[in-house]
Amino acid sequence: MTQSNVMNRQMPAGKKALNRFFDDALDELEVTYDIYFEIDRYRPRSVHIVDWLLSSGVTEGNVLVIGTNEKPFTMLFERLGFQVEGFSLHETLNYEKDDECETASSALQKIRDLQGAYDVIICDDVLQYLTSPADVLTALKEHVRPGGLLTITTPNAARGTSRLRLLTGRNVYPFPTDHIPQNELVETDVRRLTPYREYTLQELESLVRAGGFELMRKEFVVGTYVNANRWPPMPVKEYFLQTIFLKIQKVAPPLRSYLFAAVRKPFSREEKNGQRK
Repeated sequence: MTQSNVMNRQMPAGKKALNRFFDDALDELEVTYDIYFEIDRYRPRSVHIVDWLLSSGVTEGNVLVIGTNEKPFTMLFERLGFQVEGFSLHETLNYEKDDECETASSALQKIRDLQGAYDVIICDDVLQYLTSPADVLTALKEHVRPGGLLTITTPNAARGTSRLRLLTGRNVYPFPTDHIPQNELVETDVRRLTPYREYTLQELESLVRAGGFELMRKEFVVGTYVNANRWPPMPVKEYFLQTIFLKIQKVAPPLRSYLFAAVRKPFSREEKNGQRK
């Protein structure tokens, strides 16, 4: 991007404006009805992360998005004028939940094989599938420029739905779906292929600090919207319950469905001395 384009580009201020950008970017995609609404489910954390970056003064640069569905982020960054690349652990956008987990070794090797360095890396919804998240963070750090940012989003182990499951005698990590009667399946009963582990906010902070990053921000965020437009249609009871949980998440942060951490790769002593000069 040329300097004149950067000067003329006006960034949206606040989440309301970003939501309009998200709508415009989504409407320009040539995708099926189902994929359209699948992307829209990711709106809350996509807008939240981009809003945090913009408010932190990040208005240009190279961005890498790593995720189970990177399209919501890449389309928004492109709309804002960033140079962005998407790195998916899946071959297609319309992925199957049963295939969400790649082996820890293959995912880690793919990250190590990445070329170049980035001003910002978005790591969305993948940490929970890896047996060695510390190794993944170490590998990602090699691809962040000194002073660059890494953001991480991953499910909150203590979210409201998990707490309710435990209170009603159901495990947070259910058996594979083929062991559950069809009449007992609900939205949260997805197949858990090993490895799979969710984290608390304190654990996530410990992971990034152990990886040598500087913690900039940590918080609970709303991960996805309730999708009433999916196919096959969501049962009325399940839609009602999810809508209630969504309202609860907005007023009770510790019960929110996702964790968010933003960290910075520190400058080395030599780099700091060079900046002073």
